Amino acid sequence: MNSGRSHFPGVSYISRKRIIIAAAAILAVLGVGFGGGSWYYAGLIEDLGLKIDRVREYEVRVVSVDGNTITLDAPDDDLRPDLLGLDWPGGYARADSSFGSDGDFEVRGYRPVIGELSAGDMVRLDKQAFFDDPLAARGVPFTEVKYESPLGALDAWHVDARSNTWMIYVHGKGSDRGTGLRILPTVRDAGLQSLIISYRNHESSPDDPTGRYQYGLTEWRDLEGAVRYALDNGAESVVLAGWSMGGGIVASFMYESALAGDVDAIILDAPLLDFEAAIDLGAEQRSLPGILTTVAKWVADRRFGIDWAGMDYLARADEFQVPILLIHGEDDDRVPIWTSERLAEARPDIVTFVRVPGASHTSSWNTAPVLYERAVSDFLANLPD
Repeated sequence: MNSGRSHFPGVSYISRKRIIIAAAAILAVLGVGFGGGSWYYAGLIEDLGLKIDRVREYEVRVVSVDGNTITLDAPDDDLRPDLLGLDWPGGYARADSSFGSDGDFEVRGYRPVIGELSAGDMVRLDKQAFFDDPLAARGVPFTEVKYESPLGALDAWHVDARSNTWMIYVHGKGSDRGTGLRILPTVRDAGLQSLIISYRNHESSPDDPTGRYQYGLTEWRDLEGAVRYALDNGAESVVLAGWSMGGGIVASFMYESALAGDVDAIILDAPLLDFEAAIDLGAEQRSLPGILTTVAKWVADRRFGIDWAGMDYLARADEFQVPILLIHGEDDDRVPIWTSERLAEARPDIVTFVRVPGASHTSSWNTAPVLYERAVSDFLANLPD
């Protein structure tokens, strides 16, 4: 028989009932908040990682321009690389050689390429560092060509050279062919021909049928078209170079394409070899609890059909069969360096790993151009005949 006593000393039955009701209410609120947080972060995964976005954002303010110097209002981390471009609607400039910073302001060397800047203008920092095309930017003659892909004809720049080995450059998400201009002179000096490509979801290229970036799952077929173009035009061997998501595309090509046997070597810069690892890093930077991140990824999978396992190219590292030059900045805040470390540890027989202190995502060349170009030059010089 219920005596009406509480199991909690000093707490009446009515009080205990109120405590239980309050606790249930709190748990319900927490559950709603947890579910809402998971749904919200799943949406961020789509917005920041999957949606095709060709809109350029100009978020850095010009404080002043004084002859050959420019003062910019931007976080120190953004301005850290020594070699940068400034991009704005209708114009481009170089902003190299930092002369010092004061809080969020930094003074840098200034060299306009197209147009002029004034105080108050908004610009975008460009780690690609060079504007326009190989001839205008690097003094290297080129031919505008097109190659065939499953989505139709795509644009590429071809640079002729003495060798029948071609390097094919694969830029990353949100970048363009200008990515390859940083090492183009080094590759040309090594005697290789260059094919600097665009692919689906970028520039004037058509969208992927899914309407989303696929991080190599479909884009590798465009790269296959570029390799076929090179082979049809005299290439006897191919070297692939991929930056960020372009690294994932290269890996997917090597695993899936019948033409992978024509590739003699690979260069990877901060390669996105595990999409889930990049998402986890982003969640960590937002201080999300691990359980919330896990549920958010599950929700994203159900909402957007993400093939997490398919985009884990590290899981198949044993399938690589050619030499790899692997370069990664130690301060990368987008693609965790441990993914490159894992590749280097898994395949020490074929991987040459170059870590660049102080370099953020794909800014290793900008931070240490001499080191970077020497690594590329030595790697190409030592490839087997």
